[in-house]
Amino acid sequence: MAFQLKEDADVMESFTRSTASWETHAVQITFIKEHVNDLYKQEMKLKDARANASPWQKIAIDRIMPYLDELGGYTSAVIEHINASPRKLNTPEYKDYLEANVDYSGDLAAMISDFVKYGKNKERFEYLNDKLELPVSR
Repeated sequence: MAFQLKEDADVMESFTRSTASWETHAVQITFIKEHVNDLYKQEMKLKDARANASPWQKIAIDRIMPYLDELGGYTSAVIEHINASPRKLNTPEYKDYLEANVDYSGDLAAMISDFVKYGKNKERFEYLNDKLELPVSR
């Protein structure tokens, strides 16, 4: 979900370098809003599972929410701008909102990817540690 959000944010930001209509902007921000809402729902499921999570998983869960809050805020700002000034989509302020969505969605996707890699590597390490019957090292 985070990677799809990043891709859609990149596409929307690219509209600032084209003659895309305000309707095109409106459709694209709707996709982004849906992705952010889907991630909020997923984050709520993660919070529910937090009590049974490992320490590193708890850290991952805790780090997701600030990104979603920022993305939600900038997405709302884009929607408000389109609704208020659909013919003025080349303003510096509007472009800043779109760039912020690209930055936050990219950072969120990278962070989630890093945590997933960490989890897989940690699991692999623990498997090999047990298989080789090595003393636990921390």
